[in-house]
Amino acid sequence: MAMVVGLFVTAVPINFGWWWAHRNKNEPVRVDRVSYLYIVIQAALSVTAIFLLWYGIKLIDPTIGAFFSRFEVLIVVFLGIWIFKERFKPMEAIGAFILLSGLFVIRYQAGIDVSQGMFIILSSTVFFGTSEIIAKRIVRAVEPNLFALMRNTHILIFITIAALIDGKLNFSYLGSYYYLVPIAGFLGPGLGRPMYLHALSHLEISKVSTLNQLQPVAVALLAYFTIGTIPGLKEWIGGAMMIIGGITMIRGRYRNKRAPDIT
Repeated sequence: MAMVVGLFVTAVPINFGWWWAHRNKNEPVRVDRVSYLYIVIQAALSVTAIFLLWYGIKLIDPTIGAFFSRFEVLIVVFLGIWIFKERFKPMEAIGAFILLSGLFVIRYQAGIDVSQGMFIILSSTVFFGTSEIIAKRIVRAVEPNLFALMRNTHILIFITIAALIDGKLNFSYLGSYYYLVPIAGFLGPGLGRPMYLHALSHLEISKVSTLNQLQPVAVALLAYFTIGTIPGLKEWIGGAMMIIGGITMIRGRYRNKRAPDIT
């Protein structure tokens, strides 16, 4: 819990600086009450999802838990299609299928037992998915940089209160790798989340969420070059499928966007 507090302590000043530097100085800062309420709800759902994920991971194998946590993308895609009436073009759908199949190849472990931990993690994905749908609603009314600042500020408040109540707001829990927390906070909620919100403001949430599943590929490459972790055959095959699927989705969207109107 102390680690998450450290992540958002790092991220919030970065979010503020980025928003302040890129804000429209000719317009006053305005967030209507409904949008503010949505931001608070979105932050609360995100925190709840994080807590459920942690608790579920403690009950089952972490690798299997990571696999189940990716059901979030299915929740987002389903809700995006249902609520926002989003649709995949044929080539985009093929790319999404290849990408998700690659993720399945990487994450799947045989012998998964139905357990309490599994249901807790699946509940976490529902909270995560719902929070992302709300985020899509918010970016229609609130500029993404300001939204990221307000969201992460509220998450920091919620997490800090929870850590104080639980008595775990002690940074000694971070161990010898404490210096990595600010780096993770800078790259994650500091920069990664605003970029994701900017993508949401321009693209359909179902497609953004699907492409976001390329994260394991980036993690594998970074781990290889920094700590020498060599992926196995399954990871190579799954990673290649995910890259091909991502490229196919992007090319499918580009081709459909550039296609001439012959009507």
